[in-house]
Amino acid sequence: MKKSELKNMIKEEIKKAIKEDFEWDDVLGSDDKWNQLERDVRDLVDKHSKNFDKDSYEVIDAIYQVMDGMFQKINK
Repeated sequence: MKKSELKNMIKEEIKKAIKEDFEWDDVLGSDDKWNQLERDVRDLVDKHSKNFDKDSYEVIDAIYQVMDGMFQKINK
């Protein structure tokens, strides 16, 4: 393999790594329930933000309203 080919291959791998979401927990490992919950909520907010004008606070408010309604149903 030529030096230029190796350089190009390394550059491409660096580009791929930069595009991917990097999570330290993937490397170090984490069983912290709060970190996992935060990640899940962030994913949920990202997933639904397009339906709420890309405003994460509106999504969080909607989640709160759904949860508030759920707990009202349980307590009845």
